[in-house]
Amino acid sequence: GENGKIETNKDGKKRSIAADELGFKPAKNGCDLYLTIDERIQYIVEKELEKTFLDFKAKGAVAVVMNVQTGEVLALANRPGYDPNNLKMATVSGMKNQAVNMAYEPGSIFKIIALAAGLSEKVTTENEIIDCENGSFEVYNHKINDHIKYKMLSFRQVIELSSNIGTAKMGARLGPEKLYKCAKSFGFGEKTNIQLAGEIRGTLRPVEKWSGLSPYIMPIGQEVSATGIQLISAMNAVANKGKYMQPLIVKYIKDNEGRTIKEFAPVELRQAVDEATARRMTAVLRGVVENGTGKEAGVEGISVAGKTGTAQKFDPVTRKYSTYKYVSSFIGFVPAEKPKIAILVSIDEPNGVYWGGSVAAPCFSKIAKQALRYMEKESYDLVKNN
Repeated sequence: GENGKIETNKDGKKRSIAADELGFKPAKNGCDLYLTIDERIQYIVEKELEKTFLDFKAKGAVAVVMNVQTGEVLALANRPGYDPNNLKMATVSGMKNQAVNMAYEPGSIFKIIALAAGLSEKVTTENEIIDCENGSFEVYNHKINDHIKYKMLSFRQVIELSSNIGTAKMGARLGPEKLYKCAKSFGFGEKTNIQLAGEIRGTLRPVEKWSGLSPYIMPIGQEVSATGIQLISAMNAVANKGKYMQPLIVKYIKDNEGRTIKEFAPVELRQAVDEATARRMTAVLRGVVENGTGKEAGVEGISVAGKTGTAQKFDPVTRKYSTYKYVSSFIGFVPAEKPKIAILVSIDEPNGVYWGGSVAAPCFSKIAKQALRYMEKESYDLVKNN
């Protein structure tokens, strides 16, 4: 829009002389942005994220809900937030849109890359047995541990139970080139180009900068960083038969006379994995909720597919991974057999309990349950309504 103005003479007491106007320029309205955000789903997300953020006295939190078919963002929330009417009280962290301008090592939710690459490159099957070394495995003078001392697990169980050792071994078998190729196909290391300011690309180093250790720890979500919008877009591709959609938050723009001057249609950018692989991944990710670390993400009567993540934060001062600072996450989609929405919940530095399956998964479950109930009640058509 453009500001209007009135030019006038004033008397000695600074009162305008109405009869002596020198010029008048009316204000001009700007265009209106129509978002993909659904206000009811946004309300649900804000309410549940706020509760989790406060309950765990966390440093920060982010949640995103995405339309699986179109890539449109139906809800996006951050904590801490700020009041736009009281900017004097706003903090720098509160004004950040963490979903697009904060990247972090994702931890175990990044294991979907090892799962996708292992199945699509045909180097393993879901039922291959992997020796998980009774919970401790040393490679290149670096010790990789599991939260429980597992011995022999199938690759399906490696993902379900989130074994770092089993995933690391699969990463080493795949090798740098295949891992890098798969991560790139799922959008990591580059901006999604969502219509929001300040987006960063995260970190995915080129293969020539990898060390011998990298293929072991990159698949477990270390030596790589990602934003919330990158992570939800990647999981959305699994839900959408392997199709990676351009994430959208602006639907169309109208001028001040109500005419549409620009429209943003859903765009399929690429096939991240083939449909058969996406279907097999979905079956394994359902097992995470039904049999593994993500049981608290379950929704009664609804099938859920997803992955937990409990990422240790790297301390730049000690140059070691912190033993008490974590990012706890759950990312998934519902219903698993015919996905409608993908959801990410990520809680930064929760206090007390810090496992993703105990912190973020219950919040995911509450958002999914209420959002699906609302969509069913309103006969919500994800294509027509957005």
